[in-house]
Amino acid sequence: MRTYDHASVERSDLFAPGTVVAEQSLQPIRSLSDVEPERELMMAVLKDAVYCVWTYCNAPDRRGRQLFLADKRWMLSGDRSSFFCFETICETLGLDPGHIRQATFP
Repeated sequence: MRTYDHASVERSDLFAPGTVVAEQSLQPIRSLSDVEPERELMMAVLKDAVYCVWTYCNAPDRRGRQLFLADKRWMLSGDRSSFFCFETICETLGLDPGHIRQATFP
């Protein structure tokens, strides 16, 4: 199970290292309390994936490398076959998948 302090990861901080993501890309999602539960869950899935890619990109242990590779594959996939595919989540949240990828994998 992945553990980290969700409260310490702000949406604006999450995409800050890749300045490619324009601030206006995140404006449609003003606050998680303003969106329906499904969108809140989608944002949590996306935040967790970005967190794992950044955290485990140089992981020395097998588990960390597995987390990194799984989330990297998920984010680089062009799959749109389910509600929780990367492309579908970005589209639903009004985010550009290309910008998110550029910010996550500089």
